[in-house]
Amino acid sequence: MGTALTDLAVRKLSPPDKGQTFHHDASHPNFGVCVSHGGTKSFFVFATVNGRRKRITLGRYPTISLSQARAKGQTPEQKVIFKYKGLNLAELEMRNDSTVHYREIRFNMIKMRALDLLFSNIARTGQYSNEVWLYGTTTKRFGRWRRG
Repeated sequence: MGTALTDLAVRKLSPPDKGQTFHHDASHPNFGVCVSHGGTKSFFVFATVNGRRKRITLGRYPTISLSQARAKGQTPEQKVIFKYKGLNLAELEMRNDSTVHYREIRFNMIKMRALDLLFSNIARTGQYSNEVWLYGTTTKRFGRWRRG
């Protein structure tokens, strides 16, 4: 686990005698600051690219601030966009808490586009009531149910 990265903490980081040191943020383990022996401080994020874990440099401190680096560190792999024929149907957004699980997962769907796509590609096979229409193989499942 790392330490809590703040503007003051990043400013106070001292360079190592040789090589580089990596300081990971306690609240975002894939995000941190690399300090080189020359005193250069660079923000980085770890991401999985083509199945391999890579360190991606986000920019140098103080050219970009800690808050800008955090915003930049929200990698594209954390957002999945569902498209059909060039139209966005939905987005799945995941916010990392650790390398093992996600702190927050959001799913946003443009309902009318998604429903239009589904209804245009799946045949209507029955009607359960005035409010409920059946599509695809749902008639098999609804056949067991009795209306009350």
